[in-house]
Amino acid sequence: MAKRVGLTAPSLQKIGVQLASFGVTGVTDATYNLGAGRAELLRQAVQSGSLPQTLTLLGVNDDERASIENWATVGPVKILVDEVVGLNVDLLAKQIEVHHAVGRAVAIHAVSRVETVTVATALAIAGMHPGDRIEHGSVLPEDLDSLLAEGGVTVIVQPALVSERGDHYLEVVDGDDLPILHRAASLLRAGVRVAAGSDAPVTSADPWLAIAAASKRTTRTGQHLGVTERVDAATALGWYLTDPLDPGGAIRRVKVGARADLCLLDAPLADVLADPSASHVHKTWVGGRLVYS
Repeated sequence: MAKRVGLTAPSLQKIGVQLASFGVTGVTDATYNLGAGRAELLRQAVQSGSLPQTLTLLGVNDDERASIENWATVGPVKILVDEVVGLNVDLLAKQIEVHHAVGRAVAIHAVSRVETVTVATALAIAGMHPGDRIEHGSVLPEDLDSLLAEGGVTVIVQPALVSERGDHYLEVVDGDDLPILHRAASLLRAGVRVAAGSDAPVTSADPWLAIAAASKRTTRTGQHLGVTERVDAATALGWYLTDPLDPGGAIRRVKVGARADLCLLDAPLADVLADPSASHVHKTWVGGRLVYS
């Protein structure tokens, strides 16, 4: 259809520049079943320099990895579960096993209580693989914590949803689910690995807004949502500083021999974390190349 009506692929240069202004040096595209067309758009953006950030892709089939890995990193495979469509824990477990068998982790999108329980159960059946993650885990019962912690499963949280969507959640989310909505601090206390993403374009791609949201847990109208799940800004920043293939793992450090993906701030880190804002980003380098100043 796009060819017939003369549509052209959008440029990602504006997005790349904006991300660089936030100090972002790498992005993960979590599109499910990315497809050849969208992959080609991303390839052109990376190789032309329009998207200067390093790129990790989740929506790539196992048999497509070889054609991707010369311009992007292939991460765990994205799997969607949807209680509206229907859930089959045994089928999901078999799907996980297929990917694990070729040495690939899974990144499973799960939002509701029944979805997160289904995913955790399927992972328990299939067995956990290093790098397995739950995307969102929006309503995640605490009785799953020990399973996830022992299995090394990472929960990818989106702190900005609390501030940007929190007022809506307070109106529509079931009262039993609100206390465990978008958990953070309690996951860390339970030993569950945690990392963060933006979920852009659903929320802003600005990680500094998400860092502030994680430490405040307030909505746009100033209402509190899960204040016991607050973490300090330094902890939230750490969620963005791990290797894209090891979210929730060790924070990357500036050292000899490390890749020069760097964000230079205009003030001491402690001062910036007292009031997180992208306005403090002074320069950004990706692979040693200055991409924002």
